[in-house]
Amino acid sequence: MKIKTVGEGIKRGRDKKMNDWIFKDDCGICHFRVAAVIIHQNKLLTQFETETGFYALPGGHIRFGETSSDALVREINEETGLNVTCGRLLWVEENFWKWSGRKAHGIHFYYLVEFKNGCSVEDVDGKPIKDNDMVTLRLVELDKIKELPIFPLFLKEKIFNLSDNVEHFINNSWREA
Repeated sequence: MKIKTVGEGIKRGRDKKMNDWIFKDDCGICHFRVAAVIIHQNKLLTQFETETGFYALPGGHIRFGETSSDALVREINEETGLNVTCGRLLWVEENFWKWSGRKAHGIHFYYLVEFKNGCSVEDVDGKPIKDNDMVTLRLVELDKIKELPIFPLFLKEKIFNLSDNVEHFINNSWREA
């Protein structure tokens, strides 16, 4: 599926940095995140956070005025140095959870990602992401995914059966408490 955009979006000046789409106040945190599903030789590229022991999919926050697919290509390049193309959207998640003890509400897009010529995921296996040395990139064998503390939780099942259609998930962990 090709992503279509209307217009050219918001251009920023040379000296202006666009902010990530993340809002924090006394009530909690709200954010818009994209993540990559990168499967290579029956392994999934993950990021491992050493402080928590949790795994997740690599990605990051969308910046204001940026498409989700452009954000994902930028984030993967910034964090890993890999040049990728954003493939089809697999999943959309509305996520309600606790982030550093605060209620958080996230909208997450998960895309299937492919490498551009000359890139190798093995080059980043075991290395920290470029902007946080507490997070390490790890290639994990698909048959080990179910054993890991990995987010999103639906990944443990859905990674083995990628639908042809976009799937929508809601994680209500703090709304149901």
